[in-house]
Amino acid sequence: MTVQFEGESLTLGALSRQFPPERCHLYAEFGWRVRRLPVAREVGGFDVLIVWRKVHGEWTRFFLFSTFGGDVTVRSLLRAWKARWGIEVIHRFFKQNLGLGRCHCRTIQAQENWVWCVVEAFHAVLGVRREVPGMTWRAAQRQAAQNAEKYVLTDLEQDGPLLDAA
Repeated sequence: MTVQFEGESLTLGALSRQFPPERCHLYAEFGWRVRRLPVAREVGGFDVLIVWRKVHGEWTRFFLFSTFGGDVTVRSLLRAWKARWGIEVIHRFFKQNLGLGRCHCRTIQAQENWVWCVVEAFHAVLGVRREVPGMTWRAAQRQAAQNAEKYVLTDLEQDGPLLDAA
């Protein structure tokens, strides 16, 4: 990607070479060095955050883009990005392992119910894994499903008839 920075057209790679880790502010909370730069493209202006982090002892970089004003601190942007990434990771996990994307209902209530079931399934699997440390995810899924089936079937028997005979 090419951006305009201080009247010069630069790629993000060239921009990051102008601001190596030692020229960036250390955010000890993350262990990252970051530089926030105002840039522009044809679509308008925004900020680029050059983020340097150590991976296997070497500084590597990635870029974050922000359209927030200067009143939003770099620390706040980093926290939000880290939180969002965690949300993306758990969302993908729910879709791939617990069937979040399999609901074909169109109403919002049905979608909310489906999400609730997926979250409950996640908690059930975590519960099994806490009881049996080291159990694989798949084995814990099977055990949680068996526990749920047993609970549903035995709970119906314990409650007795829904209507009292008159």
